[in-house]
Amino acid sequence: MSKLTVAGVELRSKYILAPLAGYTSYAMRKISNEYGVGMTYTEMISSSALVYDSKKTMSMLPKKKEETPVALQLFGGDKETVLKSIEIVEKNAIYDFLDFNIGCPVPKVYKQGAGSSWLAKEDELIDLVREMVKISSKPVIAKIRLGIDSNHLNYLSVAKRLEEAGIKMLVVHGRTRKEMFQGRVHYDLIKEIKDNLTIPVIANGDIGLDNIEEVKNINVRT
Repeated sequence: MSKLTVAGVELRSKYILAPLAGYTSYAMRKISNEYGVGMTYTEMISSSALVYDSKKTMSMLPKKKEETPVALQLFGGDKETVLKSIEIVEKNAIYDFLDFNIGCPVPKVYKQGAGSSWLAKEDELIDLVREMVKISSKPVIAKIRLGIDSNHLNYLSVAKRLEEAGIKMLVVHGRTRKEMFQGRVHYDLIKEIKDNLTIPVIANGDIGLDNIEEVKNINVRT
């Protein structure tokens, strides 16, 4: 099984457990580790809930070193709150990468100005990510979608600017926010991003045993 290196950390596999709200708890991460994944993610963690000291949210933070690298995934729509939440996780969690969710399409997240809504405010996003990279003691990575809708496909601009801002890996869900989880995943556009970046690019969206060869054939990391 081929390996992948992210920010100098060699992963034992290029196959990564996708972050899933309500699913990627410690138990799920542990089971996935037993099956050989190279890296796991926490569930989406609300930056505002951390700032308001939510006991439930605090309990979601990884508290011990796990078998493979863990990415702690934050989401939030307010710059200062996101930055303050980084200080909180650095004091209260054990993780290897700090991931910023720029891809979640669900209405309750989008309406907060978080998740994929950041794709519509590109300059603000890049400004925030630069600050995240500056204050985080862990490598910052990110997850995006292709754009808000088919009329606003700014995936390549966002991806290039995120790399310039200092992120060390990019996960791309190959649909727009409007497409949610329906329709064909545009693996060809993920490949376009990969061909234009030097950091690892991870394909996300409907990847399974029935189409793994298709993903491999377009030469994207899955």
